[in-house]
Amino acid sequence: MRTLGILLIIFIYNLLVSCSHRNNPAESTYSYLAVCYEDYYWNENIDIAKELSQFESSLIRKGHLKDSSGSAYLTLCDELSQREYFPLPLPYDRFDHGALYKTPDQLISCAQSVFGIDSSLIQETNFYDAQKRINQEGTKRDEIPVQLIFSIYAEELKPKDFKGDFVRYSILQLLYRWYFKSKHDHSVPLPASDSTIESID
Repeated sequence: MRTLGILLIIFIYNLLVSCSHRNNPAESTYSYLAVCYEDYYWNENIDIAKELSQFESSLIRKGHLKDSSGSAYLTLCDELSQREYFPLPLPYDRFDHGALYKTPDQLISCAQSVFGIDSSLIQETNFYDAQKRINQEGTKRDEIPVQLIFSIYAEELKPKDFKGDFVRYSILQLLYRWYFKSKHDHSVPLPASDSTIESID
């Protein structure tokens, strides 16, 4: 684990314990998960916060996102749930291979072991409810249409969930990956049967 990652964990942990947990348990839980999320990518030599922030800025400049608010993200998720692909124009091309294909799979364990939080706190979040629905859909079919994933997020998440970084990062990474696939498919058309992606946990 990188020294910077360790310092980041200690700093945010102390900050959250001192002022956030009592006021907003869900927001604190998201913050713990965000630290684990960023640290995973630091260990892969990826500054995921910078990578996704650059992508977010591009989405706003090109009119895909109205702004960086939670409401704007939910509106985009709802729009994408009704589209075959990410709408043109798709000029962004600064994709990082790790951000596209590497996914942390032990975030809950990290939050529990590093911060000592109860898993029940995570289960009380809207993001957990969304992931639970996505996983349930995954048991019914071989692949989950990305449009359904966007629809579930639009229905389950609230603007307040985007106040911290974790939900924003998670949705941005889904957008990042779907944008990349949409851009590729516009350049290299694929059969209609391939216009889905696997669920991203």
